This record gives sequence, C-alpha cells and structure tokens, in this order.
Amino acid sequence: MSKKPTAVTKSPVRVATSSAGKSASSRRAATPGVALGGAVGEVGDGRERGAVGASGAKRRGNARGRPPKKGEQLALPRTGGWGGKRRNAGRKRRDENMAGSRSRVVHTPRPVHKGRHPVHVTLRAKTGLPSFRQQRVQRLLAEVLRDQRRRRYKADFRVVHYSIQGNHLHLIVEADTERAEGYQPLRSGISGLEIAFARRLNMMLRRKGKVWDDRYHRHDLKTPKEARFGLAYVFGNYTHHGEKSYGEGVLDMYSSAWLFDGWDGPHVVFDERERWRWPICRAQTWLVRKGYLVHGKLTITPCT
Repeated sequence: MSKKPTAVTKSPVRVATSSAGKSASSRRAATPGVALGGAVGEVGDGRERGAVGASGAKRRGNARGRPPKKGEQLALPRTGGWGGKRRNAGRKRRDENMAGSRSRVVHTPRPVHKGRHPVHVTLRAKTGLPSFRQQRVQRLLAEVLRDQRRRRYKADFRVVHYSIQGNHLHLIVEADTERAEGYQPLRSGISGLEIAFARRLNMMLRRKGKVWDDRYHRHDLKTPKEARFGLAYVFGNYTHHGEKSYGEGVLDMYSSAWLFDGWDGPHVVFDERERWRWPICRAQTWLVRKGYLVHGKLTITPCT
C-alpha cells in the first residue's frame, strides 16, 4: 500500500519575517539611510513599517530621492500658505504725484534720545478731518496735556511749546534720557499724547477710526542754533500755510508764542484770566531756557 505524499506548508509568519528581512537587507545595502526602517520592520510588521521608513528616508533626501550630502541645503516643498514673497503684500507705496500726498516717515531705528536735547515733534492728521485751528481743538489739547501730568511719565516728559495748524501739530518737547532697562520717556509721552488726543477728538466729532496719518516726525535740537531755528519755525509756521496775523505785535493765536518771553520787540500779552487755564510747563533744558539766546532773540513776524 503506497503512502500519499503530504504537502509541505510554510508558516505565513515565517514567510513575512523572512521576506521582510530580505527586503530590509537589500534596502540597507542600497541606501544606508533606511537602516532604522529595516530594523523596525524586522521587529514588527515589516511590510508596513519598513515602507514608512523608506518613504521617510526619501522625504529627508533631496528632490531626486538620494540622501542629502553633508552641508547640503534641503529644498522644502511649496505649501501655498503664509510666508515668502507675495504680490501686493506689505506696506503700500504712496503716489507722490497725487494731490495732497506726502512721503511717509522712514521706518528706521530712531536714535537714542539724550535728556539735554529738546525735540521738535510733528504729528500729521489724516485727510478728511476738519481743520485743527479752532478754539475747541485748542482747549482739547490743553485738557490732554493736563491729563498727561497724571501719567507715570509725568516727571520725565514735558510739552514746552506747541503750534496748531490745519492738519498737523508742532510740539517742542523735553524728555529724560532713555534708561538701561528699556524705558523710553520720549516714546511713552508722545504715544500717550497721540492716543489721548485721538480719542477725545473722535468723541468730539462723533466719529471712529484713525486720526494720525503716519508715525510722528522727530528732530532733536542739539545746538543753540538748532534750538533757535526750531522755536522760530514752530511759532511762525502759520505764515507758511497762508494764515494771516491780526495786527502788529499779535502772535499766532493757536500757539504758545504769547507765552514765550524771548521776542525782540513788543507783542500782545493776554491777561492771566484769558489763558484758558493752559498747563504752563517751564523748560528745563539749557538750550530752550537760554541757549538759543547765543544767536539773539526771535524776531516777530511782520503783519501781513
């Protein structure tokens, strides 16, 4: 009686393990960066984890699929999201040929302020607002400066003189030297003044939105000549914009020129009761107190 031959079957687990080992060893021989993926494939499911290791090695390589060389710059795929150069991105350029357009203040680091130097600051308003040369705006500015004396920088920041024009303000300010811990009295004082003025003006006009067109312009007055020219420019700026005086010796009504005592001739002086309770802040820097007198007193603008 002949015996029937029995079929020899192999365990599927052993087949998977041996195939995974062969594939892993072949891959390791071809690409050294797949050693980790092959080792994981031998311990567990080689067909899945070994494939993940191979794809991961391919992602870590360059665009051609080979492993990166030492010091080689890797290329990242474009995802289509944020980052990189985009059309119409960033700050919009202003057309200099348009009517009423002005160049913006350059966004460069401002110089370190020193307390012995007064500063000429210009704040320019956005187009579409009514003229600032009104008594109610002058009273509003006086209220803002009075409230500034209750801020934390009240002893470090002072507005000595001012001039109100149709769409901008000129200020002569003093501030202490910037401190080592990063506190900047000049920046804090001007920012607080801008915010408080804008809020009160919007409440008065019953509007919302921005008031200032650009960041403030700053010019440090470092010499007696610069201090004298800065004071004369602020007090006589109304003549540059077509405004007229009311008579001989009458200074700009919308400025602190009538509080200044460095004129070379007689001028109108208002009664103490008519000063609108202006918060007079005496200058503390030598340049504004008497340094400008090195080049003589200021000349009163003749009546036009």
